[in-house]
Amino acid sequence: MKTVMEIEGEQFERELGAVAEPVLVHFYASWSGQCRILAPTLEQLAAELGDELRVARVNLAHCPELAGRYAITDVPALILFEDGRPIACIDAEMLPRQMKVKLQGLLADYVMPR
Repeated sequence: MKTVMEIEGEQFERELGAVAEPVLVHFYASWSGQCRILAPTLEQLAAELGDELRVARVNLAHCPELAGRYAITDVPALILFEDGRPIACIDAEMLPRQMKVKLQGLLADYVMPR
């Protein structure tokens, strides 16, 4: 069972490039209640979609430059990456089932076959 991996800011590019699967990145802040509420949903997605997708999280307090690079103005922010490039933003306020269906659709429609 795969779990959510923590990525430090200086390792961001390298980590995304080292993973064969697409990566859903949760950009968060430790002070955000919404980010804490979202965490169990992301753990569940990591377990259920682990063969198709990796789930990671990045604390924006440790790497604010990523917020600027990806135009993140609020947390939580979810961005799906493939080959180190962002391919979709995911609404963090979706219900867990809706988020899973959305991700499965994106994986089927947009992600390159390996």
